[in-house]
Amino acid sequence: MRSEGRPLAGLNPATALVFQSFALLPWLKAAENVALPLEARGVPAVERLRKAERRLDLMGLRGHARAYPRELSEACASAWASRVPSARTRGCSFLDEPFSALDVLTAQTLRDQVVDLLRDPAVSTRTAVLVTHSVEEAVYMADRVVAMRSNPGRLAEIVAIDAHRPRRWGAPELVPFVDRLYALMT
Repeated sequence: MRSEGRPLAGLNPATALVFQSFALLPWLKAAENVALPLEARGVPAVERLRKAERRLDLMGLRGHARAYPRELSEACASAWASRVPSARTRGCSFLDEPFSALDVLTAQTLRDQVVDLLRDPAVSTRTAVLVTHSVEEAVYMADRVVAMRSNPGRLAEIVAIDAHRPRRWGAPELVPFVDRLYALMT
């Protein structure tokens, strides 16, 4: 396996995982949760805080840098918790059904934020692997969709999503891709 043209020897510091069950450390504030990967790479404390606050701002979490997960309302907490792991990312992000536990409006807002982050020149993350059971979500967010079949799990096809951005949820130009993917999986 290679990263940035070099063979990997151990953990890849340019990857991050966004868990389905948000994986925040409850004893750390938002900025501290975001700064964990930076700390692991030996980034000085002042720079870590500056970068963490910038990432929180990009995720729409301005003003929450010093909040603990338990200090937020329950409704706000799930949306906030799903944003913090995304703010941690650098390099390649792995998103394991990050929107599945959210209400429809919050999930759509976060989908848009993730797509915007991946296109933002100020953010180093350019690649994301999204695991989802929602064909519509995959088509809306992805440039390529790897469709899988079950029993046993195997590749059905890789479908390029050749639709212009920005995309609108449910837009007519996305329907043929959605239909193709459903046909592959049934």
